[in-house]
Amino acid sequence: MQERQAKQQLDISLEADPLFMGHRPALISYSARILGSRDAAEDIVQEAYLRFGIGTLPTQTARQGLAYLYRIVRNLSL
Repeated sequence: MQERQAKQQLDISLEADPLFMGHRPALISYSARILGSRDAAEDIVQEAYLRFGIGTLPTQTARQGLAYLYRIVRNLSL
């Protein structure tokens, strides 16, 4: 059961990969400004990537997806 869920999450998150990887450094900097720690920010951004992959719908535009990704990072950083 867990194996199937992990595979499904991976399949979904691969769709989000180009958007995430293109903005990863900026997301880490954004989170680091909030947290005051770059190491913690990297962990937050990784968690945001996992959540983003699960919640992203194929119909979303890149702009909507990026705004959603920043919101996840901000919420996890607070």
